[in-house]
Amino acid sequence: MENNIIEVPVASDNTFFSPVLIAGSNYTIGAKCEEDHIKDYFEALNKLSAMDVARWRRPNYKNRRGIVTAVDWIKVNKDVLLNIKSFNLADLMAANEAYLNTLVKGTFSDNPANRELLKDIEEIKQNSNINETTKTLLIEARIGQGKYREELIRIWGKCSVTGCPRINILIASHIKPWKDSDNNERLDGYNGLLLTPNLDKLFDLGLISFDNNGKIIVSSNLSNDDTEMLNVNHSMSLTLVHDNNRKYLDYHRNKVFIK
Repeated sequence: MENNIIEVPVASDNTFFSPVLIAGSNYTIGAKCEEDHIKDYFEALNKLSAMDVARWRRPNYKNRRGIVTAVDWIKVNKDVLLNIKSFNLADLMAANEAYLNTLVKGTFSDNPANRELLKDIEEIKQNSNINETTKTLLIEARIGQGKYREELIRIWGKCSVTGCPRINILIASHIKPWKDSDNNERLDGYNGLLLTPNLDKLFDLGLISFDNNGKIIVSSNLSNDDTEMLNVNHSMSLTLVHDNNRKYLDYHRNKVFIK
């Protein structure tokens, strides 16, 4: 399935660069006075990905085509993307989720982590004690997208440890795990870090944690060779620690971290 995954840019108004944004016979991308007109969607997408800041034109509520700027990139199934008739992010996420649900009995669900993800999403959808708006927020938070991810970007602005500014490769990671959190904690931006993929996986598995001053703690289960190959060192630390992070960091150290 990985070869059929596409990354698309998302703007702050929760729209995305969609195939339906063709005007006449072209997609219009780039900054004002530096715009490029591209006939092919994927060529336009490739050029957007090469820009320091991706920008493109799309119609607003008055049907005027204004320029929007990417604040994030998300991964979606290529077939879902090509068949969607909208440029609203909520529609894309719903269509992508529906596609994932069709894979429950296929290869997607063979991965235990994916089965757990689908189980959590289904539990949210079936919970009659929360309204539809909260359900949407929780589903977005569970997959590391939506307002939860936006809040982490606002709080951190870059990788919480390395300072890497490439937001599109960073993962929105809960500090106190999803399964152990209540719904308020699941949506709390201070219960989250923006991490590079290697740090996210190590943190999720409890192989690294952070003290209340932000200094990294490395599990004894990681050898020196492991840390070298994974580009982890004992001098690493969080770029800052907010007071509201500390209760979650306490939980991670005491309940998740493998000493």
